[in-house]
Amino acid sequence: MKLQKGFTAVETILVLLIVAILAGTGWYVYRAHNNTQNSYANADSSNTATVSTKKAAPKDSTADWVTYSNKLIGAYTLKYPKTWTITADPNVCGSLVMFGGDSKSSGKCGGDGSALGQITVSSQTNDPSSNPEVQAKDGWTDITKKAITIDGVQGYMQTATAKGQTDTDGIGFYHDGTQLTAYYFIKGSILYQASYTTQSRVGASDTPSKYPNVLNDFNTMITKTLKFSAS
Repeated sequence: MKLQKGFTAVETILVLLIVAILAGTGWYVYRAHNNTQNSYANADSSNTATVSTKKAAPKDSTADWVTYSNKLIGAYTLKYPKTWTITADPNVCGSLVMFGGDSKSSGKCGGDGSALGQITVSSQTNDPSSNPEVQAKDGWTDITKKAITIDGVQGYMQTATAKGQTDTDGIGFYHDGTQLTAYYFIKGSILYQASYTTQSRVGASDTPSKYPNVLNDFNTMITKTLKFSAS
């Protein structure tokens, strides 16, 4: 009877050991399966996140800008920010239009050159014998010139800084340090010009008015919205 009891105890231990092994194996299989499922779920979530973070098409920064149309010499259209001021009067200004980044920086029609304001855009019959670009002899330095094509029309952009200008023609001058950005295009017989200055033209005894910095919008107006009509 003691031998039988001893054998039963050993047998019981073996059974318990086998059960423990089976339980451990089952737990390992369960954990492995669960980890695999989590990996699939994480991978799927990552793929979904990748798809959802794709960049949308860039927004048109000029979508709410105002359209201006010139139907006189060398008809053209462009768009300008709705916060700008505009001076345009065909009866006085002709094909010249002036813009300002605020209410004080737009020019006045019928005035002399000192009243042109911050931004001017014009179209006129081209004179092949004249050169519209600014030059060092006229009191400009740091002059740059870059070819550019807008709406299929080739032209160029020019930048310069005023230095040593004087009021020799009675229309005022730009103080040293005034910066200019200008565009010139010739299509057929028409010359198109657009200019931007950082402060006003003045007389000998005047202090220039500094204009708001809207250079980026000016460049966008010309390079992204200017459209030429047949001339």
